[in-house]
Amino acid sequence: MPKPLFAAPLLLLTLAPFAASAAPLAPTIIGGEQSPQGAYPWMAAVVVHGGNAYLTQYCGATLIHPRWALTAAHCFLDLNGHLNPQLAVDLVIGRSDLWYGSDGVRVESVGAQIYPGFSLYTMDGDLALVELAQPVTSQGVLRLLGPSAIDGTLPAAGSSALALGWGDTNISSLVESYPSSLYQVTLPVVASQVCGPTVAGLPITDNMLCAGLAAGGKDTCQGDSGGPLLVQGERGEWLQAGITSFGEGCAEPNEYGVYTRVANFTSWISDTICSSEERPAATQLNVTLSGNHATATLPAASGANGYRLYYAPWPQMSPVGFIDLYEQTSFAIDLPAGSGWYAAVMPYNDNCLGPLSNIETIQVP
Repeated sequence: MPKPLFAAPLLLLTLAPFAASAAPLAPTIIGGEQSPQGAYPWMAAVVVHGGNAYLTQYCGATLIHPRWALTAAHCFLDLNGHLNPQLAVDLVIGRSDLWYGSDGVRVESVGAQIYPGFSLYTMDGDLALVELAQPVTSQGVLRLLGPSAIDGTLPAAGSSALALGWGDTNISSLVESYPSSLYQVTLPVVASQVCGPTVAGLPITDNMLCAGLAAGGKDTCQGDSGGPLLVQGERGEWLQAGITSFGEGCAEPNEYGVYTRVANFTSWISDTICSSEERPAATQLNVTLSGNHATATLPAASGANGYRLYYAPWPQMSPVGFIDLYEQTSFAIDLPAGSGWYAAVMPYNDNCLGPLSNIETIQVP
């Protein structure tokens, strides 16, 4: 994970693979373990166009749409220190071992969309969408967490998260170790006030989340940038909560890794990668109340493969939480007596978001 000590150190760490040598440059994660073969088919390596997948890997990414991958914005710095969305890169998707493996697919990028609000000097909004030259339908797509909670509280501090990458595995800054296989490490999410107010001299903003151990020993590192920080959904599926962004050193005590908070950007992502035909139609939430027993129904939305229920207490409308309904179009719940709630539903088609439904106000006697 690059140390944001501007500007030369950041450039050297980000662009080292472009100066490929006989030494292995591609590689991952400190204090973790090798990932099971084929466990993450949507995981991608960002490599120099036409270069050896292992020797020229320098960032990670995830396939979130058949024609788009998600990575960090700073993965598109050129040798002059400028953001260049037209860097010539390929994505190797679904290949655990970059040296020995031949599985998965390799696809050329035709450019990237860098988040317009990204600041190289604060690392806020560190995300980019990589457009593929041809659709990839064999690897599935990784769904994103969110749009979270509008108040930015998810994933909650203490939640278990999983980071993936092909980065440095050695805690020593003097001796780097770059295995060719994908690695993973389990990390707890850390509250911003514990992680911050700054890391490596940069402010921790609402668009960032932190993960790691106070004791150190487990972390992402150089080469892992752009890769995912994952949490599990209600059915045990993986959802992307973060993008590996920056940190102070690697796996040091009382230093935490900083990740882009994906949930804050899902609307921009959906607007960028999804055609109007891919976005689900609107639906209507209908709630009936009998005592404290609430029953909700909604007509199926055209093009939707799932629904997310948003709720917030009345009248303050904060904090906002959500429950993934998956394909369900009806549910029932017992609510606390005397409580009040707002509720609305958003249909989705993987990472293509539909419009929010009407907002129902529920007053429990």
